[in-house]
Amino acid sequence: MVLHLGDKMNGHKQIILPPEARVLAVQIYARGTLLLTTPALVALRQSYPRARIDLLASSRAAPLLASWEVLDDIIELERYLVNAEDGKVESGKDSTPPLRTVLRGRGYDAVIVFAHLFEPITTFKLRHIVRSTDAKTFSM
Repeated sequence: MVLHLGDKMNGHKQIILPPEARVLAVQIYARGTLLLTTPALVALRQSYPRARIDLLASSRAAPLLASWEVLDDIIELERYLVNAEDGKVESGKDSTPPLRTVLRGRGYDAVIVFAHLFEPITTFKLRHIVRSTDAKTFSM
């Protein structure tokens, strides 16, 4: 199976994933933007019916896709945000593991980032998330 992220003419490459790949889709923006990614997620599921497809989304947007059969799991980003002053998870759940630990523990083969990279801070955050997964392949 081939995940088409473009063709060689426009500088993108095709990524070949195993049929049972573990894929993390990242969409950390508002609800409307999340809904715009749903056709791509449906296409991904149709191309890889046996894959594990998880979504990293904002806590405000995640409920829109809860129990959607296209996704295996939704990881809510805000559960893992750390307060810069005291280093504690802002939700107050001291037992919550760091996001990096959660993402690495899932053994993703690929990460697909759905984002506009206009602001340097956004690019920084997303690159940090992608690097935290230790995935073999990613596309931004």
